[in-house]
Amino acid sequence: MLPRALCLIVILSLLTPAFAKDKFSQPRPIQLDRDGEKWAQKTLHNLSLEEKVGQLFMIWVRAEFLNVNSPEYLQLRDSINKYHVGSFAMTVRAEGPFLYRNQPYEAAVLLNRLQQDSKLPLLIAADFERGVSMRLYGATVFPHAMAFGAAGKLDYAEAFG
Repeated sequence: MLPRALCLIVILSLLTPAFAKDKFSQPRPIQLDRDGEKWAQKTLHNLSLEEKVGQLFMIWVRAEFLNVNSPEYLQLRDSINKYHVGSFAMTVRAEGPFLYRNQPYEAAVLLNRLQQDSKLPLLIAADFERGVSMRLYGATVFPHAMAFGAAGKLDYAEAFG
């Protein structure tokens, strides 16, 4: 009797995840609440024309460790404070056809520090045409776009993004 009950419990335990619902499969549209809308309108109203124009610019930033006193970091910080740059496009160092990937932590520290130096939220983009792994270590590796085309299945390309 005990082995039969134990076997039933094991089988049910193994099958339980199959019936779990995927709660996060469909992202909801982003909607600002009243406070968020009020903040956006007030912030936009308080920006000078020069600050508004600066928000339209995106500049490249290498995802690497930079000392906050280094000339490279000071130039990025000055781009935010002096020219009011509103966004950065993240990439890595390249020499010819070779990309030198970096650690995700280095990218996070740099981008978070730049965000702290900015009085407005920064928009961060990245050069990830083959996924994060082409720029940073520790991410899933995806093939070139031609591989998706060669597979002959549109679903693969759509799932990749």
